[in-house]
Amino acid sequence: MSEWAVLPRKKIPDEAKGDFDRLKRILHNDALFQMGRLEVTEIEALAAAIESMVKKAEDPRQQARFKDYTRTLLMRFDDLNTEFVVRFDNGKPTVRQEGIENPDMTVTTDSQTVIGILQGDVSPMRAFMSGKIRADGPARDLMKLQHLLKK
Repeated sequence: MSEWAVLPRKKIPDEAKGDFDRLKRILHNDALFQMGRLEVTEIEALAAAIESMVKKAEDPRQQARFKDYTRTLLMRFDDLNTEFVVRFDNGKPTVRQEGIENPDMTVTTDSQTVIGILQGDVSPMRAFMSGKIRADGPARDLMKLQHLLKK
């Protein structure tokens, strides 16, 4: 279960559901999508997408790659004015909505870019090259995290 804060829920207007319908595919088993209605805040949706991404590190096909991996990743989302910290402790990831001083890596982007990447609609390399994603940290660690972006 995640450790991020639960925020007040709001109904997403029908005209805004296009982007969130894609997110719904990522979270199709989540209880938040009861009876076909989406009632989550953008930050909750983003937190769930990040959780889905980092859980891939626990996949048997990825476990060897993340064995003994202990790092912190700060993810900044300028459009939502929020930050998430992803901590890997011996390959086990946790996600919290908070900031942190001196992370091992920092990624700055917007929520729609990350959601698009996780759904396979946006190329991570193209987003990086176009400046939609800015990354700071050891190249080896950043390349390792790239494996979590694959659909």
